[in-house]
Amino acid sequence: ALLRASVASAALGFAFAVLLSLILRFVVPLGKNHVAVAIAFVATGHVAFVTAEVATLSGIVSTLVCGLAVRHYAYYNVEDSARPIVAHAIHIIAKLTETVVYLQVGVEVVLIRHMNVALLFFVFLLIFAGRVLNVFPISAATRLTSRHAELNTPVTWREAAASLWAGLRGAIALALVITLPVRDSRVRELLRGVTLLVVVATVFVNGSTTAAFLKLLGIVGGDSDKRTHEECEACEQSDKKHHLTAQELQELRVDG
Repeated sequence: ALLRASVASAALGFAFAVLLSLILRFVVPLGKNHVAVAIAFVATGHVAFVTAEVATLSGIVSTLVCGLAVRHYAYYNVEDSARPIVAHAIHIIAKLTETVVYLQVGVEVVLIRHMNVALLFFVFLLIFAGRVLNVFPISAATRLTSRHAELNTPVTWREAAASLWAGLRGAIALALVITLPVRDSRVRELLRGVTLLVVVATVFVNGSTTAAFLKLLGIVGGDSDKRTHEECEACEQSDKKHHLTAQELQELRVDG
């Protein structure tokens, strides 16, 4: 039942993305109206979510697949001048919704009534173990495949450790626990309280220490920043060189 619901949710999101792609491809007035295009992108994701929820499917899965398909198909049916507008509109809406999510977290944390410290500690261990079992095998797979494909960029163990530590649990975890169909009010409040405390703890502990952890791993700061600065200077010098060359060519054409 879970697999069937996931597949149906993904198919629903993909269908809405294809519909948007066809509209942008064949409806000329919409493709030339930048504001209408931005609204269409956002509205398609929202409609995919609402439709999936009404059909007792996963709105999160539907919206995720819809976004992936929209970026791959519909985005390239938009004029070049409209693409930055669409990207900025989605970015602004994402920031607003993120603010609402963490505002909801703050309100819900204050209202927590039932809490089990042992369960909270056990959940933290499961989350950490789950991330270890996901991040490091996938990063190891990228290192193996990079030997056979020149375009693949391997993920180093430092980057894998940074991904492990910097991963924050927030919007998706909160949305899932709020919509969880549990009849027992005490169990529902317990699950909601544990989830909210995990979100708050990862935001404050992991979020506040991410910069120091990245510096400890050598990803930022020290030699890494020095190499980045040198690369930027090299790019600037290369741009100046090309710019001067273009000017010289233009002068030669005028003289000729």
